[in-house]
Amino acid sequence: MKNMDNLYDILQIDNKTRDIEIKKAYIKMLRKYPPEKCPEEFKKIREAYEILIDPILKAEYNAFINHKDNINEYRKKGNNALDKKQYRRAILYYKKILLIEPKLTFAKNKLGLAFFYHKQYEEAVIQFRELIQLNPHNSIFYNNLAYVYKEQQKYDLAEELLLKSYDIDSTNEKTVLALGDVYISLGNYEKGIKFINKCLDDNKCDIFKEIMYYLKLTRMYVNINNINMVMEVLNIVKNIIPDEKKIKEYVVWKLQKIAEELLKDNKYELGYEICEKLLKIDNDSEKILDLYNKFNEILKVRDLLKELSRDGRIIECLKKPIIYYLHGNSNSEKEFNKKKEKNIKEIKQSIENDFINVLKSINILKTKYKIFYKYKEELYKDAYDMANENKLKNINKQKCNEELCACKEEKDWPVLYSTNIKEKKKKYKFKKRFSRILLGCAVVFVLLCIMILNFHLIKRR
Repeated sequence: MKNMDNLYDILQIDNKTRDIEIKKAYIKMLRKYPPEKCPEEFKKIREAYEILIDPILKAEYNAFINHKDNINEYRKKGNNALDKKQYRRAILYYKKILLIEPKLTFAKNKLGLAFFYHKQYEEAVIQFRELIQLNPHNSIFYNNLAYVYKEQQKYDLAEELLLKSYDIDSTNEKTVLALGDVYISLGNYEKGIKFINKCLDDNKCDIFKEIMYYLKLTRMYVNINNINMVMEVLNIVKNIIPDEKKIKEYVVWKLQKIAEELLKDNKYELGYEICEKLLKIDNDSEKILDLYNKFNEILKVRDLLKELSRDGRIIECLKKPIIYYLHGNSNSEKEFNKKKEKNIKEIKQSIENDFINVLKSINILKTKYKIFYKYKEELYKDAYDMANENKLKNINKQKCNEELCACKEEKDWPVLYSTNIKEKKKKYKFKKRFSRILLGCAVVFVLLCIMILNFHLIKRR
């Protein structure tokens, strides 16, 4: 856009263009510079439209560009300060304009916005209320006052003003989207969905607005976790989206933000489904492909985690580091540290008292659940080394005990052995003596028999 200072040049029209042609020009420029992709250009396009479509503001602007050189200088300086977020400076310049011409509503509106951005909400409310009194048929003033109340969390007042603004001008998509955000803040999704659907029915001829409203519907259905309706709305978006690069980029960008939030909130199935749809809209987006792969990997990990939780071969205390690693953000830091310390104590006790099962469990983790093992590889390596060290100590202790027993047996055995020998010797001596006595008796008996026999033989002779 070459000339962003002249409002007529911004919309590429002249000062004799009728209202209906101004609206057409606005829609044309909006498609060329979508708000999410070209925020600065869009802001100026919207400002030009808001001023030129309103008869009072248009008359003021015409007077302004024709007669007020000083006003033009202050306006430029004020706008420049506002863009640089130098809100106090911007407030000063807009006040200078109003000193020259107090009824210039565009300057009053800018002053209200500067107060709003500077968080001077009550001063902003005063400016926008005065503007509504000056021109009660300008929807922009209702919108701006609603934004202040929305920021102050006065959602009921904001809703009332935005509905009034929509009645005045139903073509302003910012009114619809802001009202959708109010219903989201209130948690009134039923009312919000009903309103957006009504707006969709009223804007069938404008594809880009339809897409913006469908994306707001998507946000609402995501928040209430209505997966079926999210998929239904995304199918509609996929079917109506024109083959225009900027619009596709806008859609992908908006849905990418939702997918990133779902990843952060651990809503993996819905995030995966959204990314799958997005790849059908734009299969060249590296960011979406990366998100898709992340969701896919997490879903696989989740299924594997379920299998791990049911695996009785692995002791429970060695499963917990993985669970805490994957779901640690669901606890407060203090609670998480307390659980972690307790788990470390459990692992140490197992290493001391059940080191064989610790070794078996870690070996299973390393082979079957390798991806989990990698998450806490250092911890498992240390636990394995300590358990293995305890195993070796236990083996050495058993060897020492066996050797000690063997030594005791060897010391006792000679004593037992020598006692038995003595007993045997005694018995042997006794037997030998008894044998001699018996032998002597036998010899004596034989000699007596011979003598008796000889006596009888001599007698017969």
